[in-house]
Amino acid sequence: MKKFSLSILSILAFYLISCSSSSTKGTISLGDLVTVNGGTQSGSVVNYKWKDLVPGYTESDSHLYGFDRDPLSDSLPEYGEFVYLSVADSELAYLRIHLSSSAYDSYVLQDSSGIPTSVVDSQNVALNAGNYTLYGVNGDSTVDLQRYVQVISYPVKTVPGKYVQIDGLGWDTANDTASFTFEKTKNKFDAIFAQGVLKSDFEDVSPANYRLPDTLVIDMTDIDTTLLSNAYEKAKDLFTSTKDFADTRVIIAVNQMRKKWPLSSLYEHGNDSAINFTNFNPLSENSGIVYKMESIGGEDCGGVGSTINVEIRGTLKNNTIVAPYYAFYNGSLVRFGSCDVLYTDNGYPIVPSADESNAAVTWGGPYTYSFGDGIDHYAVFSVVWAPRSAGTVSHNTLMHEIGHSLGLVDVHKDTTILVKDTISTSSTYYLADGTVYTGTYSQIMEVATTESDNARVFL
Repeated sequence: MKKFSLSILSILAFYLISCSSSSTKGTISLGDLVTVNGGTQSGSVVNYKWKDLVPGYTESDSHLYGFDRDPLSDSLPEYGEFVYLSVADSELAYLRIHLSSSAYDSYVLQDSSGIPTSVVDSQNVALNAGNYTLYGVNGDSTVDLQRYVQVISYPVKTVPGKYVQIDGLGWDTANDTASFTFEKTKNKFDAIFAQGVLKSDFEDVSPANYRLPDTLVIDMTDIDTTLLSNAYEKAKDLFTSTKDFADTRVIIAVNQMRKKWPLSSLYEHGNDSAINFTNFNPLSENSGIVYKMESIGGEDCGGVGSTINVEIRGTLKNNTIVAPYYAFYNGSLVRFGSCDVLYTDNGYPIVPSADESNAAVTWGGPYTYSFGDGIDHYAVFSVVWAPRSAGTVSHNTLMHEIGHSLGLVDVHKDTTILVKDTISTSSTYYLADGTVYTGTYSQIMEVATTESDNARVFL
């Protein structure tokens, strides 16, 4: 709203420079400067920071819902003219305001009815829903400080969904903070989407409900991309028969899967040691990953035979480790056979899509159905697939994808910020069929940002 401020300052600076350079007094040289002792004025320079004199809003730990202001106001308080808070109906909103103790005797927030609420520097102030203006008070006079607060109340809206957790061969969810659990997912959703006064109503169900195996084994040389579409079609079938709207949002959280690379294609080309698959990159895996190798068809195929743990070594080129990679066992190079398979059970799971580098995906789109009443109804189905990643990235990515299932779209393909409406630019990362792929892990490092009312639009 105040982007013109810098332009005005620029014009003012240009004006001042122009005036000084065109002065009729002539140019002042260093020899013209003399020391002045005494004079009619005395005193000292008072150092102050601009932000100390401009009221600024601070989010309160007591406020559980949305807090929205221009992020530029962190460093440029003049941009912090407005703050918007969402709150559940009949509850109070809380915020803190940074105030100058020297500018005014006291401060009040006055609602549209003229009722004042006292405000103390950096202390919580509780507000009902309504519009407020901040005033500075000196004696009997009040000054409109042009700082405004709008508190918007909503009824709490629940978000249904079916939660599917895949631990496969087993995963230590108690000690791995990056792993998914039903309770952590619910709590994370409630904390983030409280911005829109939303609350989770998820149900924990078995993978078999959506045609998914308890243990995922993914051939990294030929990824089965039907896992998502099968779950999507099953969700539609269930919804048609049960009329349970929770089936329109299926959340698949994957903690563990086996990723395997059959080595037969390499062996067939006369290679029995170099591992150079395009999607085999040990450097992008978690620390502590364990690779194994075994012969699937028996020892007579010239392979390694029974399962062995192998150490993966890369080629050093210009101080960088690159492909091809090699497997070592007990310090010796492994020569693999035509029926050998390399695999890992504790690496990062993936999205079963044509591009396995995707961090997550929301698969789905519009669906027209009938309950036998002769009327065509409309719903948006979504299957969210989020694989475990590192640290906080796991749940942040999952929340971002659930945001897509609520109808939010990415502002831009290289950002994690979500908005309500599709932006009509070529850079908008929202596919027409309703399927949204989230970028690589390195791009998903923060919680998706939603404005107070945006996430309330969902089907």
